Amino acid sequence: MPVGVLDSVTPSAGKVKVSGWALDLDTANPIDVHVYIGSKGTAFTAKNERSDLAAHYPANGTNHGFYEEISGVSGTQELCAYAIDSAGKGNTLLGCRTVTIPPPVVTPPSPTDQGRMPVGVLDSVTPSAGKVKVSGWALDLDTANPIDVHVYIGVSGTAVSASSPRPDLADHYPNHGPNHGFVAEIASSPGRQDVCAYAIDSAGKGNTLLSCRTVTVP
Repeated sequence: MPVGVLDSVTPSAGKVKVSGWALDLDTANPIDVHVYIGSKGTAFTAKNERSDLAAHYPANGTNHGFYEEISGVSGTQELCAYAIDSAGKGNTLLGCRTVTIPPPVVTPPSPTDQGRMPVGVLDSVTPSAGKVKVSGWALDLDTANPIDVHVYIGVSGTAVSASSPRPDLADHYPNHGPNHGFVAEIASSPGRQDVCAYAIDSAGKGNTLLSCRTVTVP
C-alpha cells in the first residue's frame, strides 16, 4: 500500500492549498494523489522534490512531494487526500481536515470598461515560402493599452501584440494613441490555407473577427 503524509491544508479565497508527500513502496515512480473537497475530486501527481524522504525511503528516490492549489466552494468543507496505489490494489487515506473556505474575491470592472468590442482591420495577408505575413491594426475602445491579435493559419494559432505605431489612427481614435498596429511573419505549412485574425478584448468579454483570407503558401 502507498504511504504518505498530508502536511498542511490552507484555505484562502475560493481555494485550498494542500501539501505533503506520497509514495508507493513497490516503485520509485511518482504516484497520483486524489484530493476531495466535499464530493469534488482533483487528481495530481506527487512528483516534487522532498529530500527529507531519502533517509527513510532510500530505494524510492525523493521526487514524491506535492504542493497544489485547488478551487473550492466557499463555506465549511471536508477535505480528504488519498495516495493512489500504482497497481490499483488499494489506496491510502493520507488525512482528512475540516476547512472553512472564504468566498472568492470578485474584482469589479474598471470604470472605463464599458464592455465594448475591439475594432480593427486586417490590411494584408501575403504568403511566401513557408510563411505568411499579416498586417493591420486593432484596438479596444475601453483602453488605450495595446491588445493582442490572434492569427490562425488553419488550426494553428499565433498571438501577436498590436503595439506598433499607426499614426493614421489618431484622427479616428484620438483618446487611444497610435500604438495599435501589427505586422508579423508566421510560419505555415505549404498549400491552400485559411488565415483568420481576431482582436482580443482586454477584459476577456468577447473577441472581434477582423477578417479571414484564403491564400496559397508556397
